[in-house]
Amino acid sequence: MSSALRVHARALVKRFGPVTALAGVDVELAGGQALAILGPNGAGKSTLLRILAGLSRPNGGEVHFESSGAEGRRGGRSQVGFAGHATWIH
Repeated sequence: MSSALRVHARALVKRFGPVTALAGVDVELAGGQALAILGPNGAGKSTLLRILAGLSRPNGGEVHFESSGAEGRRGGRSQVGFAGHATWIH
């Protein structure tokens, strides 16, 4: 039986030089809850997912994971998966 993971992200900010990809984004997910992120190209969708998966660090804000089976940021992150889009070249 797996434990329910809760994700709390507050005031996430991510900048790439002069470009702000995320500006104060809040996300809260309860265990077993799904999230769909929609928006145009360049809206920050992949940037947000990379931060939540621990593949990128925000310039501001914080992400916390809670799980009955894992404590702290590293334990919770071990339960997060990320599958980005694939580019096929023929």
